[in-house]
Amino acid sequence: MNQEAARGPSRWPLLVILAAMLVVTFSFFRMTWFGVRLSDEALAEKIGSDKPRDVQHALEEMSMRMQGDKDAARPFYDEVCALEEHPETPVRNMVAWVMGMDNGEPRFRDALVRLLEDDAVTVRYNAACSLTTFGDERARPILLEMLEPHRVLAPVSGTVEDVLGHGIAVKLGVQLARIAPAEGDRVEVRCPLEGTIHRVLTGSGGRLEKGDEILSIAPLDVQILEALKGLYLVGRAEDLPLVEAFERGAAGRDPLLQTQARSTAEAIRGRAAQAAPKSQ
Repeated sequence: MNQEAARGPSRWPLLVILAAMLVVTFSFFRMTWFGVRLSDEALAEKIGSDKPRDVQHALEEMSMRMQGDKDAARPFYDEVCALEEHPETPVRNMVAWVMGMDNGEPRFRDALVRLLEDDAVTVRYNAACSLTTFGDERARPILLEMLEPHRVLAPVSGTVEDVLGHGIAVKLGVQLARIAPAEGDRVEVRCPLEGTIHRVLTGSGGRLEKGDEILSIAPLDVQILEALKGLYLVGRAEDLPLVEAFERGAAGRDPLLQTQARSTAEAIRGRAAQAAPKSQ
């Protein structure tokens, strides 16, 4: 066996996929788009602004620079890293998205690992997708979560009021239900991500304890697609049952899901075969 063969298959397909993901991944969580390009001076001002929309504009500018000329973006990497702890979720969403555009920056990789534990579901999802551009398997658990309905849990104990029903399309921030605790004001349960109500476990009038599941939200096709792209790079053999469910296809689903699931399953099987011990 020659030395090249011993190293396994060519890395070119992986590099092509990485390059594509750097450009197109995470668009489904981008909160806005700004058409006006920024000078260095304007970028420095906006990225340090106390106005979230200005910061988002700066991050949009960073994304365009990083896709075209990273040397024009690198002087502002310290500022991007500092935004990891920004109080506004839309800003952290964009930070996680932008960090995936330079998989040669170790500070971004470290920040993305921390963002996998962010309080906001969308930030965790963006961080996981970005982390796969580094080939980092720590993104796997979140990517697998993205393929399944998200469970919405009760923040307090009490009686459920005004819960939405099965099959309703919901957007980020809409009220899913209200909970009336034994004491104190009613608590509104807001939607953490866009999708469709998958099932309702506790209807209006039902009693639940803090941490009980109220309902679950089925993911959008585009979310599933991004998770499958990530698993193409870091998925393992034990992930195949979930991936193969989409490989079989389903009525009403985007046909791209089946195509991507097939490619992802083949990549996972290929890695598993390569890692399997060779018989003597």
